[in-house]
Amino acid sequence: MVRSGPPRPRTFGELSRMDLLALIQKRGFVKNIAATVTLSLFALAGTAVAQSPASGTTATVEKKGDEKPPLGGLSFDFYFGDSSNLNNIGHKYQNDMFFYFLPSWSIGERFLPNTRFKNMYLSSRFSVTRELAGIDEGSFTGNIAAGPQGTCSNITPTTNGGLVPPGQVGNCNPAQGERRTDYSDIWLDFGIPKIYTIPKVGININPSFRVVLPASQQSRFQSLVMTLRPGFSLSRSFWNSHITLSYGLAFAKNFHQRTSTEYTLAGGQAQAQGGNPYDGVNGSGLSNFFVDPSRQATEGGLNVSHSLINLISLRGTWLNDKVYASLLYILSSGWTYSPSGGCIMNVPGVGPTDVCANGAAVAGNSNSEIRAGRHDSQVFWASVGYHPLDWLGIDLSLITASPLTYANTSPRQPFISTNYDALTTINLGASVTIDKLAYAIKNRVKRGN
Repeated sequence: MVRSGPPRPRTFGELSRMDLLALIQKRGFVKNIAATVTLSLFALAGTAVAQSPASGTTATVEKKGDEKPPLGGLSFDFYFGDSSNLNNIGHKYQNDMFFYFLPSWSIGERFLPNTRFKNMYLSSRFSVTRELAGIDEGSFTGNIAAGPQGTCSNITPTTNGGLVPPGQVGNCNPAQGERRTDYSDIWLDFGIPKIYTIPKVGININPSFRVVLPASQQSRFQSLVMTLRPGFSLSRSFWNSHITLSYGLAFAKNFHQRTSTEYTLAGGQAQAQGGNPYDGVNGSGLSNFFVDPSRQATEGGLNVSHSLINLISLRGTWLNDKVYASLLYILSSGWTYSPSGGCIMNVPGVGPTDVCANGAAVAGNSNSEIRAGRHDSQVFWASVGYHPLDWLGIDLSLITASPLTYANTSPRQPFISTNYDALTTINLGASVTIDKLAYAIKNRVKRGN
């Protein structure tokens, strides 16, 4: 199989690599969304284990007879790259490096090659990010520079009333705090792409199941225990399989120890579990965006109980699958737990407090009520890629992650955002299939002998 681009989650049916962001995250959606990088939620149509985020599916090479896959069907993909948003207003610019680790096992190819389960797979995904430029508080440790800020401007008041000319007032740029490396939760995916093809219409049915284990600082802060996500996708190929159109649907159920986020007292200050008081507790982290772009963030201090994800993808390949282009659109809707369940937080100076009960009491005094929230987010992903070698892929992507509507509930276009919202990023990355690289080196050494 030829793999390229940022690992993409095998969609709900096809598996591959990653889901696309938990849009609506702490930075108001903006930051994590801007994360960029991996693409999708359901893997769409192929049987590949490692697909590029924007690509959709990867090309596959049919096995002949009872030929066994190398390494027993085990494979490992490594994807790395850099993302840059399109915002140049003030300090809103952000640039991040990201790394994906994508082991997979083609179970069906190894043990059930001549059955409808031949494409069965088991895969995992883990990502690490490091912000190079930007002011996302989730990318800092909470340790700040203790020295004086220094002079921001050399201001000389006028002799006419002591006014200060606006041109003399500059921005203050104190020393930045210590940056941290962000890491994601762990994905475990199981799927059976093309388990059945509907006769005459040629539509493939691709079921899948995902388990998310909370390894990230953000998930531990939200007291996440586990996420279970069943799903499926329908895919149809055209023009000798050069064009593939897919639709996926998935339901994610989160299991938390508490319905709200948890604060602990550290040095007399409220602090997120994990040691970073400035972490985006209302978000889901840049690395988690890469691992699962559809993941919904905490809303108003309440954790997300469940979410529904829809995905539409179109992918085309040319020149023996060495060149590809793809479009992806993800619509994600998340619902929080009901505030009536109680939200116990350790409030500094007060101790354990049911903040939801307090909020409900305040709202009740004005004949109002606090109800479970819902937020809708969307991701648009456009990519082009090239496979110069069997084990190497290069891709360029434009990713826009945004709320579905504006604050006034009017629809928001999903394609590009270059204003202060900073919802669009450009991603340049490369993927390496380690096992294929090892075979390439081995074969070259043999030829050299």
